[in-house]
Amino acid sequence: MSVFRDVAAWDEPDESDRRLDVVLDRWAQELLTRMEQPYVLMVRSTWQTEYLGPFPHAMAAAAAAEDELAGNRVLPPEEHVAVRLIPLVPPIADES
Repeated sequence: MSVFRDVAAWDEPDESDRRLDVVLDRWAQELLTRMEQPYVLMVRSTWQTEYLGPFPHAMAAAAAAEDELAGNRVLPPEEHVAVRLIPLVPPIADES
C-alpha cells in the first residue's frame, strides 16, 4: 500500500478512482458554466475605476482585458491600469 493513499486506505483502488472522476467531472462542469456566463471588466488606474461590458462570456471579456492591458506598454508605470474580470450572476432571491 502506498503512503499516498492513507486518506482512503479502506477504499478499493477502483472506488477511489470513481470518486476522483466524480469530483473532476463536477469541477469541469462548474468551469464550463463559469465560462459561458456574462462578465464585466473592472479597469482601475491611480485616478479612477471604470466598468466595461457586459460581455456575453468569459472569452469575450478576456479579449477585452487583453486590449486594455496592451495599452500599459505605452504608459509610464505609475499610470498602468489593472483589469479584473467579474462574473455577472443573477441576484439571490430573498426568501424571508
